[in-house]
Amino acid sequence: MNNVCPIDVVRVQSSILKEDTHECKECAVPATAVNIEPVRGDDAVWSLSICTETGPAKREQQFIACDSFAPCDAVRVSCRVGVADGQILALYQHKEWWMRPAWCSAPTQIPFGTQLLLWRWKGRDDSVRWSAVLAVCDANARTDIRGDEQGITFVVSSNRMGMTRIEATLGFMASAETPYRAVQACVSAAAGRTGISTRRRKSFPDNLSGLGWCTWDSLGQDVNERQIIEKMQEFHDLGVHISWVLIDDGWSDVDRSQQKLRSFDADPERFPQGLGHTVDVLKQRFGVQHVGVWQAFQGYWNGIDPDGPVADAFGDCLTRCPSGALVPGPTHDQAAQFWNAWESKMSEQGIDVLKVDSQGSISVMTMGAESFGESTVGRHLGLEDAADRMNAALINCMAMTPENFWHSDRAQVARTSDDFLPREPKSLDEHLIQNAYCSLLLGELVYPDWDMFWSEHPYARASVLSRVFSGGPVYCSDALGHTDVSVLREVLGDDGHVPHPDAPGVLVEESLLNDPRSSDVPLGIRASFGGCERMLFVGLRQRQMQHVDLTADVPMKVSGPDSDSVVHLQQGDHARFDLSYGQALLVDVDRTPDPTCCGISNHPRR
Repeated sequence: MNNVCPIDVVRVQSSILKEDTHECKECAVPATAVNIEPVRGDDAVWSLSICTETGPAKREQQFIACDSFAPCDAVRVSCRVGVADGQILALYQHKEWWMRPAWCSAPTQIPFGTQLLLWRWKGRDDSVRWSAVLAVCDANARTDIRGDEQGITFVVSSNRMGMTRIEATLGFMASAETPYRAVQACVSAAAGRTGISTRRRKSFPDNLSGLGWCTWDSLGQDVNERQIIEKMQEFHDLGVHISWVLIDDGWSDVDRSQQKLRSFDADPERFPQGLGHTVDVLKQRFGVQHVGVWQAFQGYWNGIDPDGPVADAFGDCLTRCPSGALVPGPTHDQAAQFWNAWESKMSEQGIDVLKVDSQGSISVMTMGAESFGESTVGRHLGLEDAADRMNAALINCMAMTPENFWHSDRAQVARTSDDFLPREPKSLDEHLIQNAYCSLLLGELVYPDWDMFWSEHPYARASVLSRVFSGGPVYCSDALGHTDVSVLREVLGDDGHVPHPDAPGVLVEESLLNDPRSSDVPLGIRASFGGCERMLFVGLRQRQMQHVDLTADVPMKVSGPDSDSVVHLQQGDHARFDLSYGQALLVDVDRTPDPTCCGISNHPRR
C-alpha cells in the first residue's frame, strides 16, 4: 500500500461573522488545521479532517458576544489532486432533496454540491487505477465538493448560527484497481466514521418482496378506499398477483389548505371505515401480504397543525422552526415519542411498510437553529426505533442529502432519484441515469429504490427490467384500466415471485465515464441472480441509435431489443445490437449450470 495521499492542501479560508459589525469577513486558516491520514484497509484509503476556531475563545464568558463561523460555506479547503485519464464522474446534489451525475472533462467543471468523484488514471507501470473522493456529513458539519483551477475545494457548512469551532471530517479518498472497490472503500470508511451500517449488514425486507402497487401515479393525493379496491379487483381479474400495496400521500388526516398534519388517523371522508378496514380488505379479499403508508419526516409538508390533536397530545416532543413551523423535536427521545405513537397506531391497523418522505426538508426548515447533525441524527434514530418495534420495512424518500444518508443507520431502502414522471415519456433518460449512477454511492448504504413505474407506457419494458436489476423494490402505479399484463409477466411468476439480485446492480465499466444520453455506449447495468450473471442495456440517446458489441467468452442468451427476439451466442461469437431510445437488451451470461436461475423470462411476451 502506498500511504502517500495524492491530495495536497493548497489553501484554507474561512467566513467569519464579526460580533461587532455583523459583517462576514474572509480569513486565512493555517494549512496545518487540515489533517490527512491513512485508513486501514485493503486499498489505499485516506481520511481528511479539519479543526479550527474563530479566535480566542470566550466560552467561559458566554454572556459576551464573539465572532462565529457563517452557517454556510464556513470553511473552504482547496486541494490539488491526481490527474484523471479522461472524464471525471461527479455525483452532486442538484435540488434540495436529489442528486444526479455529471461528467466533467476538467476539475473546473465539477459542480458545487458534489458528494462523490470518480476517475481513472494510469500508474507509472501503465496499470489502470481508479480514484474516488467522497464528501461526508458528520456530527455537526456537512462537506460539499466543487471544482476550481487548483483541483477541488472541500466546502464545510454547519447550518447553524453561533458556531465558534469547526471540527469536521472533510471526506475520504481511495485508490483501487476497480472503480467499485474505490467507492466501496470510501463508503466503508465514512460509515465507520459516522457510525452507521452499510447495506452489506442489512437484509432486503421480506415486506417488499414480490410485485407491489403504489397509489401515487394513479390516484395522486385524491386517494381513497373505493378507488384502491377497484384497482385491486382489476389486478385480481387480470391474474396479476400483488404482494404489497403502498398507500401514498393523501390518506392521512391533514389540514389540506395549510398542508399540516392534524391527527394520526386516516382521512375520515376518504377512508370512512378507517385504515384498518382497507388493510383487511386488501389482505383477505385480494391476498395482499403487506400494506404500507406514506408519511412525512416533519409530520406533513408544512409540519404539524398547532391546533390539532397531535399538537395537543405530543407538544412536549415537538419544536418550532425559525419560520414558526411545528415539527417533531430533534432529540432521540422527542423523535421516539412522536414516531412510536404514530407507528403504534399504524401497526394496530395492520401496516408494516413505511415510506417516509421529505427528510431533505428538515435542515432547510431548521436552518440557523440546528446544525446538520442536530437536525437529523436524533430524528432518524427515533423513526428507526419505531419502525423496528413494528417490524416494518422502512423506505427513506427525498433523503438524498448527506445530512440524511450519513445519519440513517437502519433504514433498509432509500430512493435514488427524483420522481418517476410517467406522463413525460422522454424523462426516461434522466430518471434512469439518476438511479443508476447515484446507486454507486447509495447502493453501498441501502437497497436502492428506483421508484414506481407504469406497465402501460412507451418504455415499460426498460422500466420494469431496470427495477429488477436495481436490487430494490419492484412496484407499479398503474391506473384503473391501464395495466399491460404482458410487461409484468416478463418478471412476475404465477406465485407472485419477482427475481431479486444477489446485490444491487452496478454500472458496467464502459458506462461509468460516458454520458449514456450522448455517447455511442448505452446505459449498461450488470447483476448476479443466484450466481447467474446478467446484463441490461438501455438506449438513452434520443436522436441516434446506440450499439452493444458482445463477444462471448462463454455462451450467452440475448433477449431484445424486440421482446420477441432471442439470440444465442456460442463461445467466440461476436454480435452487434442496435438500441433506439428506450429499448432494452437483456443478456444472460451462462457461467452457471442453471441459466434460468435469475427467473427473468426469455420467452416471447403474450
